[in-house]
Amino acid sequence: GLLNLTVDIHGMTTAQAKTHLERTISKLPNRYGQITVIHGYQMGSSLQVMVRKKLKHKRIKQEILTLNQGETILLISETSDIATHDLSVKSVYAKSIKKVYYVVIDFFD
Repeated sequence: GLLNLTVDIHGMTTAQAKTHLERTISKLPNRYGQITVIHGYQMGSSLQVMVRKKLKHKRIKQEILTLNQGETILLISETSDIATHDLSVKSVYAKSIKKVYYVVIDFFD
């Protein structure tokens, strides 16, 4: 499964939080499939509104509103960045080779 990153934006201004989230999403490795944003809501809804209505990024596939009003889950798509993509392909390839190797060893034992 894909990993989840939790980002707490309590205490930030909406501008700071928006910039922080945009940078985080842009740099997020492909092994992460979602970000749980902790924005709170009891001290006002400006961060919640920013995350749910105003935050736009090409990698955000979907916003999931949970029963917890103080958080929003962002589903993130993979980047098309070639360097990141090549790295993840090599990693998957290395893991699959390792698995095949272990299966062969087990087979001959």
